[in-house]
Amino acid sequence: MDPSESAANKAEQTGDKKYIPRIYSTNQLEKIPFPTKESFVFVVTGEINYLDMEGDYTTFHLLDHSKIIIIKSMSETMKMLPSKTFFRIHDNCAVNGNQCKEYFKREFHLEMENGVVLKVAEKRAVRFIEFFLKIKRRFFK
Repeated sequence: MDPSESAANKAEQTGDKKYIPRIYSTNQLEKIPFPTKESFVFVVTGEINYLDMEGDYTTFHLLDHSKIIIIKSMSETMKMLPSKTFFRIHDNCAVNGNQCKEYFKREFHLEMENGVVLKVAEKRAVRFIEFFLKIKRRFFK
């Protein structure tokens, strides 16, 4: 059994509210409406793997490998997402911190849980590491 699973089970059995298995599990079921050309799509934030932008359109890459294209810039989209979970790694790309698997510091590459490798802008690399250090402090006090 995975150690985090046993810790989760123990926390559940003892009623320990401090145990949070992911970055911000309280946001996992939060739905946010985003406009597409024809409708509003309600996206569960925990199901977003990463986002990328082309022009004024942002594409959500979801955990089930589907994509949703919305008519909003990356800046507008990031304002709607929980800042404790999502981080902009490049001018045209943001990630769900819950889905990050490994960060390669020398190459500035980030591997996601599903194997996708994304480029972290050098100018954002330090803030990206700080983003995760804040999370680490929250959970490992």
